[in-house]
Amino acid sequence: DPTPDAYEDNNSEATATPLSDNAEQIHSIHQSNDKDYFSFSLSRTSSVSFQVHTSSESDLQFRVIYDRGVEFNLSNVSTNYEYRFADILNEGNYYLVIEENGNDDLVARYDLFFQTEPLPNEAPSNINLSSLAIKEGNSIGDVIGSLSSEDIDQNETHNYTIVAGNGDAHNTTFTISQDQLLADKIFDYEAQASYSIRIRSTDSYGANYEKPFNIIIEDVADNAPIGHVTNYLPANGATGVSINPTLFDW
Repeated sequence: DPTPDAYEDNNSEATATPLSDNAEQIHSIHQSNDKDYFSFSLSRTSSVSFQVHTSSESDLQFRVIYDRGVEFNLSNVSTNYEYRFADILNEGNYYLVIEENGNDDLVARYDLFFQTEPLPNEAPSNINLSSLAIKEGNSIGDVIGSLSSEDIDQNETHNYTIVAGNGDAHNTTFTISQDQLLADKIFDYEAQASYSIRIRSTDSYGANYEKPFNIIIEDVADNAPIGHVTNYLPANGATGVSINPTLFDW
């Protein structure tokens, strides 16, 4: 059992006691200004539950702090000397704070049980491309646009690939580097004004979403040809005609 002194070592965020999943810890609150801090981290959105059993009637209060400041109120079910809390929390680092509410200085031993269960992974639901056009006369490897995914799982990472399927007619004219779509051909608007490609987004759990895109080739005004006169004899032997040979645009 913990020594019922005024403050255990876990009385601040800096000295918070790490919580282990599916494990019980025993602690105590000695006086009204005593607080116990516990830390835990979630790698993905999870169902989180706490069970706190006290040795006698007490006025304990419970808070969960996310990213040093944002607090969440947990659903509370209490019976006699037992408190139960459950909520859905997103990926991140958290602190659980247990404290006396100031109504008494009762020594309160309590047993704390912590449990988490990651929620089922959801596949990405959409793919976005920051630009759908590129000017003709480009260089191979030029960036067309950046890819991003819509995913209900916060802070999820995604890998992008070009895949076969509906809308894949011109897949071979493009490549992907990380999250950027690149040109793998020098485009000519006069030859072809649009290309179709199919892209897949895969999250870190292997769930994926596919979407076709139509890439537009933008016309660029061609440089006007420059000509000059090489022979400038008067027609039909005409006389008195003055011709000034100068450069001109066709």
